[in-house]
Amino acid sequence: MLGVNEAISVPAAHGIGAEADALLDAQAEKLTATGARYVRLNASSTPRLFRVLRQEVPDWTEVDKAMRRLGALDVAVVVVVAPWPANEPWTMVASCAIEAPEAWQRRVQHLVERYDGDGKDDAPGAARVVAWEVDNEPDLHEDMRPGFCPPELHAETVRVTAEAIKRADPSATVLNGGLYRPHSALGKAYLASAVAAGLADHIDGFAGHVYPSAGNESLAVERLVRNVREVLGEIPIWITETSSIGEGDGTGPAGEAEQARAFAEVVGTARRLGVHALFWHTLTDPPIMRPGGVPYPGLFAVEVKEKEDGKVSVGGWREKPAVEVFRRMRTAGQGSGSSGGVSWSRVAGGWMVWSDSKKPGCGRPPAVPHGIAGGKVEADPCGWQIDGAAFAADQK
Repeated sequence: MLGVNEAISVPAAHGIGAEADALLDAQAEKLTATGARYVRLNASSTPRLFRVLRQEVPDWTEVDKAMRRLGALDVAVVVVVAPWPANEPWTMVASCAIEAPEAWQRRVQHLVERYDGDGKDDAPGAARVVAWEVDNEPDLHEDMRPGFCPPELHAETVRVTAEAIKRADPSATVLNGGLYRPHSALGKAYLASAVAAGLADHIDGFAGHVYPSAGNESLAVERLVRNVREVLGEIPIWITETSSIGEGDGTGPAGEAEQARAFAEVVGTARRLGVHALFWHTLTDPPIMRPGGVPYPGLFAVEVKEKEDGKVSVGGWREKPAVEVFRRMRTAGQGSGSSGGVSWSRVAGGWMVWSDSKKPGCGRPPAVPHGIAGGKVEADPCGWQIDGAAFAADQK
């Protein structure tokens, strides 16, 4: 399950209306171009579900609109459920404890019933929900604001929310809030404490994030899987956020080519280790870069920026090399291998091939590779020198 995190979303500064709709429609077109069939909808991003879930009587208008747009694209959704802005919750609440649990459960039950696709009280035309993720990066929030979301409190938040989700849809898949650093010792300790507090009794899969440094993609994913297996055993693993910006700030041919290689390595490693789902962050570079935000993580770069009356508008988005990798890795199946600093994974029509680090590798993939996505390929006595990402077509 290969998808995109916050794929169709615009900054809050754009509000709602014609300007925002034009941007969202443009993103929908780009999402279709990738072939993606799954997206993750964060509570903080468009349609800003957290605001709706704080209303005594929720107004589902904007949520319905967002879910219809995804439904029209035949896209399924992972929904992050939280009653606060899931990226910076301390701006609204004192802790990640659920205030007024009974009222919260009532609203969550209504949410799930509206979008569970069971034919009862469903929103017309809404996308199918494949999982409900309770909160977002609680371990990071605890690190940034000690006492805000200790592991036992997150476990209780998940319990209260999961009960409401299952009440509406007993077959629903519930995930913990995606941990920020499950590949680290700190993240593993947070998870272990949450499990000791009962977390495992209320989730059907583990959600975690990983933002590896350039050249360390495989190691980071391997550590994530190992840590989760040691704490939770054979539970389905959902990587609900991951990304790489490539070289430097991610701009320019070198940065974009490195991002494409990193994409192949992250997805290839996750596939080899049996990860159930992976969501890339994100589809398009934002029209307005937020201070402190992850720089240039999108599959598409902003093509035109025009300042008018102090506002920034997008003239279009340009496809980065990583999009071609996404298209091919979306079809990844059984079969993988590596040699001499080069790895490969079976995809439709051949093999996706990439160097295992920022440095070129030299190996013998199953077929003759051809450079794509910024990759360079040269014949060598050791086989093929691969710098970046390449595709090896099946021989006919």
